[in-house]
Amino acid sequence: RALFGSLERFIGILIEHYAGAFPTWLAPVQVKLIPVNNEYHLDFVNKVKELLLQKNIRLEVDERDEKLGYKIREAQTKKIPYQLVVGDNEVQNNLLTVRKYGSKETETLSVEDFIKNLNEEIKTLGIKKSLISDMTNIIKLIYKKSEHEIDVQKEFNIITKILRSILEVG
Repeated sequence: RALFGSLERFIGILIEHYAGAFPTWLAPVQVKLIPVNNEYHLDFVNKVKELLLQKNIRLEVDERDEKLGYKIREAQTKKIPYQLVVGDNEVQNNLLTVRKYGSKETETLSVEDFIKNLNEEIKTLGIKKSLISDMTNIIKLIYKKSEHEIDVQKEFNIITKILRSILEVG
């Protein structure tokens, strides 16, 4: 009898492949909400938390009394796909400062736009719409009984583009 079953081996392969930096749709924690100051920003963070939970987003709120840089660094170390930092500007303007895992750049989005973008990313498994369109066209070409000649080099370039995009997503 094997020590591990198929499911356990599959999970082990996924963990090894992604080195713990899972794509958003697969990550155990998809979003980390980080208030700059609990006293002033935690109420807004909890409102955002409720909105995200309604959309079945897996999240954590960092309510600890630690320095902001420490909280962000820890979320990056835990390889959480999105860190949302909330300060005075965000509370006053109903915004979120979004930082994606592996990036030092931040982006400021409305709460609604972030939720919309995140849901789209999860729904499409992080694959860009143009990539899905390209894949659909290739599948149509493969299964279509066509009397027209196919430009092999053009199709090869499309397939290469798709494979590169998939690898970038992972």
